[in-house]
Amino acid sequence: MSAALRTPTEGDVPVIARLMSRHWPEPIDEDGVRRAWDAPRVEVERDARLEEQAYVLVEGLDDDRVWIDLRGEPSPAMLDWAETRAWEKGKRVFAGGWASNELLLRSLEER
Repeated sequence: MSAALRTPTEGDVPVIARLMSRHWPEPIDEDGVRRAWDAPRVEVERDARLEEQAYVLVEGLDDDRVWIDLRGEPSPAMLDWAETRAWEKGKRVFAGGWASNELLLRSLEER
């Protein structure tokens, strides 16, 4: 897999499940990935990206709130893409991570 950002496909679901489970207290299985993709305010082609070490899903919530769900070790390009997409979808943007993912938390704090 290239380090370049790309839209994930059904064939990427096993890789995404592994990335989503890294640094997370509860493992996520392939069905969990598919359920996230089926959320009412998610269009995978426009709202998700995958790269070698990370995955992101930008999900519209309600009241112009948007959640950036970053997993793994995102590149600056992924963070830029996610932030841009989130502001396209809403006016209140949220993101976070677990304490075990120090790289992600540092990257978010720097922004």
